Amino acid sequence: MKRFLRKISRVVSWLPVIWKGAWEYDYGSLYNVMYHQLGRMADFFESDRALAAIPSPLEHAVEIREVMELIEKQRSQDWYYDEYFAPIEEKWGEIEMHSQEFEDDSSLVEIIFRFSGVNSKADELKADEEWAKARQAMNAHMELDFNYIWELFKANLRKWWD
Repeated sequence: MKRFLRKISRVVSWLPVIWKGAWEYDYGSLYNVMYHQLGRMADFFESDRALAAIPSPLEHAVEIREVMELIEKQRSQDWYYDEYFAPIEEKWGEIEMHSQEFEDDSSLVEIIFRFSGVNSKADELKADEEWAKARQAMNAHMELDFNYIWELFKANLRKWWD
């Protein structure tokens, strides 16, 4: 009976992940599943139920939580925005997004970004250049973090068991 209740508890713990997984075709949903399972594993290694993990269960938990932190950065992307774009918005004003249909094809839309504090064409060019550089640096940082997640998996996944 105890085993049955533990299985029911496990299924119930997954319900929020399944319920929120309305967009099953994107990488964000995979990140959500991975994050949830890694959290369950880290909780286990931090508990008194983990016995045989080598070198130690707590070391496994620390490694897993590091991967979870990187996954959280990738899935929310708020950290990257704050790091790269917030300083530009402080300087040039809040970014405003507008859409504009193409004259020759109304099914296509051009997305136009403008800064609220830009008052001249010269400043607009400077702000756009800074934004483009920040976007390029952010994308490179995101790629490094993405690759690091998989390096950590490659180095540790097979030893994260008890």
